[in-house]
Amino acid sequence: MIDSQPVRPQAGLQPERDTRGALSRLVEVLLDKGVYLDLDLIVTVAEVPLIAVDIRAAIAGVETMIEYGFRGPWEAASAGNRVASSPVDEVVLRSDARYREPRATDAVWREGTLTVDRSGAVRWQGRGDRRASLRMSASEVGAGRLRRSAGPDGLDVLELRSPAGAVELAGPEAARWLALLRDPVGHPGSGAEGGRA
Repeated sequence: MIDSQPVRPQAGLQPERDTRGALSRLVEVLLDKGVYLDLDLIVTVAEVPLIAVDIRAAIAGVETMIEYGFRGPWEAASAGNRVASSPVDEVVLRSDARYREPRATDAVWREGTLTVDRSGAVRWQGRGDRRASLRMSASEVGAGRLRRSAGPDGLDVLELRSPAGAVELAGPEAARWLALLRDPVGHPGSGAEGGRA
């Protein structure tokens, strides 16, 4: 006898709409944390081994690979593009700022800290992040423009152009950030600890 009663999901197992997308979360985890594969596979047909696969692979973002000591050709390629964390005496601005982070479905404004060093390099690190989400060397920071009250909560937005595309940072001191990026060393009033947004 077959039971024809439909199966009803339990209250705690209701489906949810995935607004971020599984692929974007997978890429985010791979870049930030990485994964190590250790695979031994033998394909047999009629108990005769035909193919053997022995894989040892690490998949991660370049910064994660370097952080965990995996040596490879990515080190030389990324050395010129990496913006290291600046020593405190090299920092000319540290300010609360929001960064418009691109996502698979839509960009979101995240809160964090903007840092500019004497060379004009820009870093933005989100609250709770282990490392910076945005790193731009002075040579990557192109023309900047200010858009008044165009950001979240009516904040001014500093848009920076780089070869990789546009970057948007929002905060009440966006005009000061732009002036500082145009002249990081000689900017009057710059100090190791800038104002908080």
